[in-house]
Amino acid sequence: MGNLSRAVYRIRQFSDALHATVDSDETGLVRSVLTETEQDLFFRMPLADQRHSLDVFYSLVSRGHMERPLLKAALLHDVGKTANHRSIGVITRSLAVLANALSPRLTSLLSSSKESSWRYGFFLHRTHERRSAEMLQRAGTDEATITLVENHEHGAGSPLAKLLRQADEAN
Repeated sequence: MGNLSRAVYRIRQFSDALHATVDSDETGLVRSVLTETEQDLFFRMPLADQRHSLDVFYSLVSRGHMERPLLKAALLHDVGKTANHRSIGVITRSLAVLANALSPRLTSLLSSSKESSWRYGFFLHRTHERRSAEMLQRAGTDEATITLVENHEHGAGSPLAKLLRQADEAN
């Protein structure tokens, strides 16, 4: 993907996040796939993140992937972007994605683990894989799903992790 098409894609993604919805059928789908504790994590995410996770899920299903850990990971891969009922806002998320595209080091420099800092959203974005995996472990999620979530950003570890990354990047 060239720089111009990547920029257009990110603008569309930003617009989609502002207008995100999840309907009652999709809420039922989430309830049928996830345990009660996992559902709590999913529904704590902002609506834009829920929509994104459902889109990742649908992308995998449309390509014939029905592996339960993969589908659960699709729905749960970004739960670590929320902490103590605070999440990354759409603008901070957009800036974090842009900063990361320019230089992962820049995202690191902009991050602060201090919750009261304006830079905390960058910290959540940068550490969300590890945080998501820790939250899922506490929720009693199976190891296969946790491993996929923990490795989804880089597609490391298995062919399923690569599939999750591809679906994540496409949505």
